Amino acid sequence: MTGSSWPPARGILSGKFTRTGATAGSRISRDAISERELTIARAVDSVADDLGVSSSQVALAWTRAQHAWVHPILGARTLDQLVDSLGAFELRLPTDAVRRLNDAAAFDLGFPQDFIEMSHDFVYGPVNQNVISRSRT
Repeated sequence: MTGSSWPPARGILSGKFTRTGATAGSRISRDAISERELTIARAVDSVADDLGVSSSQVALAWTRAQHAWVHPILGARTLDQLVDSLGAFELRLPTDAVRRLNDAAAFDLGFPQDFIEMSHDFVYGPVNQNVISRSRT
């Protein structure tokens, strides 16, 4: 789960499981949420607190910060959720906030990605510094 895959990740990144506990009517139970997902949610909460906005707004803005062509689809169940989510489109996350969120959600890609990354010098030789890989962007 990352900010770029499921904003706000079945409600996990909205703060309802890290701030106030699961609310009645939630589609998932607290027991179904992994510690990794909660760690990411806490990072979203921390950025939201720093910026004075909601966790949902940070999750949506994080999705938009990944690439200019990514546009999150809102899935609000209430008018309040919709209004809150729309506020994310005016939010521009600082570079440090995006880095903190990406670091919290990072995971080791493993083989073959690590092998490909290690082989850059061999494959590209001296022009390797001019080649931008996906892991470096």
